Amino acid sequence: MNPEEDEIRTSFELDLVRAAKALRLGPMPEPWREAIIVPAAGAYACGWDEQEQFLMIGTSGYSLTVPDTGEQVARERDSRLTEKSLSSNDLVFSPPQGGSDIRLFGFEAGDGIRVTEDGWRLEVIYPWWPRASVILEQVFAPGYAYLGQAVLLDTRRLDGPLICGFSPSGRSIAILGSGGATLYSRQT
Repeated sequence: MNPEEDEIRTSFELDLVRAAKALRLGPMPEPWREAIIVPAAGAYACGWDEQEQFLMIGTSGYSLTVPDTGEQVARERDSRLTEKSLSSNDLVFSPPQGGSDIRLFGFEAGDGIRVTEDGWRLEVIYPWWPRASVILEQVFAPGYAYLGQAVLLDTRRLDGPLICGFSPSGRSIAILGSGGATLYSRQT
C-alpha cells in the first residue's frame, strides 16, 4: 500500500501543515506582553466582566483575575453557588455578589472573540493533531499571508482541548484549557 495514494489533502493543504509545524515559540510581537498563568483544575468556561477582569469557571467554583497583573480579585469555592449563577444554556454568568451579567465562552459555553478591530486574530490549529496549538497574527499587516507572520503562543501549561478569545476591547487574550488559562495583555 502506497501512503501517497491514500493522501486526500491537496498540495496546498500539505504546504499549510508544513508551515504550521514549522512555527516555534518566540517572543510576543509588540505591543503584546508575555503570559500570566491562571491555574485551575477542571476549568470549562470563561469571560470578561465590565472592567475586563477575567472570569474563569471550573468544577470548584470561579475566580476573577486582573489580566495585566495576574492579581486574583475574587475567588468563590462554592460550586453550587457557581452553578446557580449560570444561565440554563451556560452562555451567561450572573455574579452572585451583583454586577452585570458576563457572557461566556468555553467548552460548555459560547465561542470567544477571535478578531480585534485593529486586525489581531487568534486561531486554534492542530498541526500535531490531537494536540491543539494557538496562533496570533496581525491580518492588517502589509503583504499578509496566512501563517506567514503567525506567532505560536505558549500553551504548554494547559491540558487537553483549547479555546481562546479576546476581551471586548481587544486588550487581552485568554486561552482556556482544562488546567486553567493563559492570559496575554497589551497597551492600546
